[in-house]
Amino acid sequence: MRDDIQSLRAENQELRDRVRSLEEQVRFLGQHRTLAAGITGEQLVANLVGGHLTSHGAPHDIEVRGELVEVKFAKLSRPNRSAPTLRWQWQKIYGERGGKAYDHLLLVGETDPRFSSFYLDPDSPFVFFLVPFAEARRLCIKGNPLGMTLNSNPVSARGSSVELFEKWQVTASEIERRFRLAGAEKSVQS
Repeated sequence: MRDDIQSLRAENQELRDRVRSLEEQVRFLGQHRTLAAGITGEQLVANLVGGHLTSHGAPHDIEVRGELVEVKFAKLSRPNRSAPTLRWQWQKIYGERGGKAYDHLLLVGETDPRFSSFYLDPDSPFVFFLVPFAEARRLCIKGNPLGMTLNSNPVSARGSSVELFEKWQVTASEIERRFRLAGAEKSVQS
């Protein structure tokens, strides 16, 4: 009986320590919302494609069957208070110093419910754009070669925004299929 109590006390202390650690993580991520959003997007995509997350500061976020993926997540934001327009902003697509190296840039944005019927997957809580590394710089903001901004309304898209919606928008199922098929093809070739 005494051993059971000691064992339960030890387990209880381990759980208290774990709760304390998790509370510190939540507090930290609450103070660093962009980091938290990035982790959310990266984890979402890693789970979707069966990939592995890399360490913080690596030249890409996910490795999946020999392909390197950089994930950028954006919440909807308003350019100014009076604007009815909402947009996504993905910053530092090449990292802090431009040293990111990857095969694919996966932009993830929260769905704007007003326009969900115009997205490829109207029922998804996210809109996805899978852009090859070679195309990303061309689609960046004029004057800011490290960031992209996209109006959440595909109907009013202009310039490179049209290309993002028409050529690079994908569904979660397409992302999953694309990376899982890539893995199957590499297995067959081996």
